[in-house]
Amino acid sequence: MIDKRWIIWGVLCASETINSWDGNLTYDKAADKFALDIPRWTATCKAISKAGANAVRIFPYGVWGPRPYGRKSQFCPYQLDPVSNKWDLMKWRKDYFPIMRKMFEIANAEKLTVWFPWFDECQQQKGKWNTYSPWMNNVQGIPNFYDKKADRLCYYWIRMLLRKFDGLDMFYPWGNEFRETMYAAEWARRVLFPAVREFRVPLNKLTYGFTMDQRPYLGKGQFYDKPDTKQDVVRKWVGIDFPPEKNKTLIIREVHKCGTLPLDEYCEFGHRPAQAENWWKNPATGPYIWSTDGVKEWKNPLDGGRPPAATIKAMCDKAFTHANCVGIEYCPEGGTLSYQAGAVRAISTAYRARHGKWPSNYKKE
Repeated sequence: MIDKRWIIWGVLCASETINSWDGNLTYDKAADKFALDIPRWTATCKAISKAGANAVRIFPYGVWGPRPYGRKSQFCPYQLDPVSNKWDLMKWRKDYFPIMRKMFEIANAEKLTVWFPWFDECQQQKGKWNTYSPWMNNVQGIPNFYDKKADRLCYYWIRMLLRKFDGLDMFYPWGNEFRETMYAAEWARRVLFPAVREFRVPLNKLTYGFTMDQRPYLGKGQFYDKPDTKQDVVRKWVGIDFPPEKNKTLIIREVHKCGTLPLDEYCEFGHRPAQAENWWKNPATGPYIWSTDGVKEWKNPLDGGRPPAATIKAMCDKAFTHANCVGIEYCPEGGTLSYQAGAVRAISTAYRARHGKWPSNYKKE
């Protein structure tokens, strides 16, 4: 059923590289142009690939990092209207797609499959960063991408990126941490399903994630026994809308916030991975990945609360024992490139312990 195991390095938002720890993008205010530091990005991809990763998750843009010139220095697909200082969701920046495609080509050359989420709910969550979200500050007056007024523009965006990135080694997550609501699930069926069908995106190159709603813990590693998260609802709909029903097991589900402090001795990496393990380890429920995205509990000054390499290895030792857990995503929140490569190398070590061989990308020093 499962033909590949993933070791994913993410989250890397292209726009978060301005004046931040990896520094792969620069912005020229006078020319209103962004530029990619090709040697630096190449070295980054090479180091992460050599540590064993075979994928990198890159968001279309981020909203959290420094913006020295306000919205002008926000790297994203859309043009900024000079009068309203809002983005026009029908007009593209000229430098956006060439830069992103070059980033992806370099990653592919280093044997990293690019996981490129179409949408990101985190950028719509309440906070000071909202001012840099095009889906919340646009000339069309759209409040978020779930709104029905956004449907055709969501479709327009998906069509454009599939065309611009055609021929590259890509996976397409529908989005990052969609809301755990029927409102969001219905949006996915209304907007994303038709796009997948029309553009003929292979189901086995798709992933999706909703913020996993925590269900009651019954003790001894057992949870409320009705898998009814929106991840499960949407998966059922995939089986209905993309027959035969077994096709619902082709799409990979993402489980974030894995690697938190222990819930108890049965749930040593937190609530969410244990809940996923309890519900989804049966092959009939389909593949999923564990991700450290969202973890903040560890008092680790090097990486903003993400678990250290030893904890990541222990988590992977367990995750790789389950046939349906097809990958691990390590999402750095900071730290040097060397530190991050060490975390990826810890996953590689767990992979070898389980499968008897190093990941194909791992270059043992």
